[in-house]
Amino acid sequence: NALRLPERPTPLGAREALLARTILSISGWRKVFAADGDEESTAPGLTEADLELAACAARVFGSWFRLRSQKAVALARDSRPTGETLQAVLLQGLLSAGVEVQVVDLCALPQFLAFVQRSEGLAGFVYLSASHNPPGHNGFKVGLGDGCVLAAPEAAELVERFRETYLSEARLLEQLVAFNRVERAALEAALSHGEAHALLVYGVEDHAVAV
Repeated sequence: NALRLPERPTPLGAREALLARTILSISGWRKVFAADGDEESTAPGLTEADLELAACAARVFGSWFRLRSQKAVALARDSRPTGETLQAVLLQGLLSAGVEVQVVDLCALPQFLAFVQRSEGLAGFVYLSASHNPPGHNGFKVGLGDGCVLAAPEAAELVERFRETYLSEARLLEQLVAFNRVERAALEAALSHGEAHALLVYGVEDHAVAV
């Protein structure tokens, strides 16, 4: 089902505090997404504030990709407990920005990047992972169709776009309203198409590998 987030942004002070606990680097963005705030947590849930942050990030990613290309974006995750929920938020946010999404779902990073490199018609990718960090962490790796993460200037531009949008009451509200407009049918179509595409490219067994 499509997610529906409250169309009332979290207070600015809370957003600033949340952003201060989020690492925004060239290699990826990450934070403790587990709802209880414990970096060792295996709980799958997210707080409403983190859902809002992730939705805003997805909208910024989608808008950034769409300005550069009309091609699709690949989306996948590793096996972290919060990954399934975050992937649902990212999918809906990307779709709400007018981006076609190829959902590969649960997949190890090397296989996913091979999928991106071998696929035609991809503008880039978003991969949900926090590398070697404890299970309560999660995050986003963003890259282009060649399977490489963004170069420093592009990564810095994306971070700046996110900061400006997330910390602006009016702009964040616009993101939430657009996010909530996505219908269930659009989500189901993206999930179905992405699954079929991934299986076609490199098989059932490779597709099922988790990190």
